[in-house]
Amino acid sequence: MIIINGGENVGLQPGAMFLVRGRPREITDPITGDVIEHVPGSILGKVRVSQVNPTSSYALMIEGSAKRGDVLEPLLPDSSR
Repeated sequence: MIIINGGENVGLQPGAMFLVRGRPREITDPITGDVIEHVPGSILGKVRVSQVNPTSSYALMIEGSAKRGDVLEPLLPDSSR
């Protein structure tokens, strides 16, 4: 069971699917140090929301793994991922 930081307050619905990604990386200009790009973390797994509460939700791991601090990316129903 995975607890998601967000529920009814962000419009989550039971059955919603998410990719689990590692933390994104910042790419910076080597001279100025300015951030020029954010690269998404690698795909670690998939989860499906099973219960939605006012400010949190429960999800089930469908495949792969997840840990605290990983990032969820909505997985659209017609997505080929």
